[in-house]
Order: sequence, then structure tokens, then C-alpha cells
Amino acid sequence: MQIPFILTNNRSKVHLQLHAMRYGFLKRPIRIITEEVVHPSVLKVVQRNNGSSHYVMAVTPYPSLDARWENPSIVFSSDGTQWYEDKVSNPVFPPPKDAVVTRGPHNCDPEIVFHQRSKRALLYFINWEDGRALLRVLMSKDFITWLDLGPTNIETILPNKEIRASPSIVYLENEDKFILFIVRDDLNMKSMRRIEVFTSNDGLSWHKSGEASNVVSTYEGSRFFPWHISVRKVDEEYWMIAAMNHGNLGSPPMYLFFFRSYDGIQWEGYEHPLLVTSNSGFDDGKLYRSDFLVDNSEVHLWYSAMSRENKFSIGYISGKTRIQKSKSNNIVLY
Repeated sequence: MQIPFILTNNRSKVHLQLHAMRYGFLKRPIRIITEEVVHPSVLKVVQRNNGSSHYVMAVTPYPSLDARWENPSIVFSSDGTQWYEDKVSNPVFPPPKDAVVTRGPHNCDPEIVFHQRSKRALLYFINWEDGRALLRVLMSKDFITWLDLGPTNIETILPNKEIRASPSIVYLENEDKFILFIVRDDLNMKSMRRIEVFTSNDGLSWHKSGEASNVVSTYEGSRFFPWHISVRKVDEEYWMIAAMNHGNLGSPPMYLFFFRSYDGIQWEGYEHPLLVTSNSGFDDGKLYRSDFLVDNSEVHLWYSAMSRENKFSIGYISGKTRIQKSKSNNIVLY
């Protein structure tokens, strides 16, 4: 199978500084500014009145690999490479007060979605509360002020040491329906990772509709399984970029692989990675959760990167599609 786009060789680290918060001694808030961030989810927002556009990204800070800081945050950009916080007060959801250094619990894996019919942004993330982990959602009219809609019915900590991670959500405007793709992992390693597929009419109550098949690759004699994924609807197809490794949580080697599907269930992949780690620099340790945007003949890819010094940041690379005038569903009118 031929990947329907070609990336350039010009990868770069995006410019991004983010306010982060955790609770310290006596539950007092501690605030810092950090360049270490992870797990991008991106929208391109086009203004209806004049056609101007900007980007909105959901990320989480992750300084020093300390999960206490990892909470959903929002940044903006005019070009996709220089990002700023503008008027938003980050994090947009407070961290758990009982978080323990490095382990959390924390609020992770953000995914931003735009509901075109109501002109509302929805921000999903994995949230710990009262000893349970659930997929939670916030709503905003302007990407700056966020209202908590509460938890959904998707549990992310399951019995028998199974977890769900990295939600990726496609909103189908014509059907006014949401599709959720989420990785399920058995920490006992009794079964390999799989991707569950859920549907919803309101974005809160979800019903399982199946599991994705064939999202696995063999590269250089080793099997790679999906860990964190991003799915977008591009014209009549679903495209997925998956950060994949050998199945041991987030351990390297981890590269980005590409898959495509017509129904979101049956997938076709490409054995060679779409992107591998560099020889040196900000992304020479592993490549983690990415997001991408297809706009006419251009592809834009933002990816989490970890250096060999265990520093997280966001990388950016662009490319050209083999299909003209294609668009992904994360280009929205506002």
C-alpha cells in the first residue's frame, strides 16, 4: 500500500511555553512555566466572516516526567509552529489534589473536537476522581472559557489490570454522530492491545460498535502494536497515525505508523514507519502521540517527541498529499 502523502525531511521543534500547576504541601497550588509538553490534538479554525484562520491545540504539560503536572491545557497559533496561551487560564481543568510525584493520578490524553452544528468545542481527557478513571469532557464557545460537562460512561481503568488510553474522536457532521477510537491494553499481557470503537449521539453516552482490525505492523523483524493514536476523517476515508512499540506501555523503540480505512473497523497499514526517531536532538528518544491535519494538498503533522535525556516536546513536520483538494475533519468553520 502506498501512503497517500509524502513528508519532507524538515522536522522541527515547535515554540511553546505553557503555564502548569500542581498541588504541593498542604494542598497549596504550585505554578511554573514549562516547555515540556505532550499529547497534541489540533483544530484549524476558519472564521466564517472573513476566511481568516488560526490553530487551536490541546496539550498537557509534562515537566521532569512528573505526572502531577499533566492536566489539559489550550494553546493557539497563527502558523502551527509558534504557539501561545492568549487569554486562556491553563490548565483548563485542575489537577487532582491527591497526586503523588511521578505517578499521579493525573488528567491526561486530551482530545479536542468541534461540534459544528452547535458551534461548540469539546475537550475530552482521562480524568481521575474518587478512585475511578473516566473519560471526561469540557465544553467551550470560544476555546478560552471551559465548562465542565462531567464524566462520560467510558471507564479507563478496568478490572484485571486492563486500561483504556489515548481517545481519538471523529465528529460526523452529516450524521451528527461521534465516533470514539480508544486503545485497550492488558497489563497482564494475556492479550495484545486492541482498538475499541464506540459511537454516540451526544458525545456523553457511548455504545461499543466494534473493534478495529489489522492495526499492527512488523518492522525489522519485530511486531509493533498501537499505544497512542489519532484518527481523522479525510474525505471518504479514515486515516490513523499510531505511535507504536512492542507492547510494553510507553517504552521505546516507538515510531509513528500510518493506517487507512473506509469504515473505521477494517484497516490497512504500511509496514515501514511513517516517521522514526532522529539521530540526535529533541526527538531522538521516541515518538509518541501525534495529530495531523490535511488541507488541500498539504499535510501538517504535530507529534510528541522524547529526547534521550527524557525531555518531552512537540515536533512539527509537513508534507504533500498525492490526492488533490482533500481535507480532514479537524478543519472547522467558526
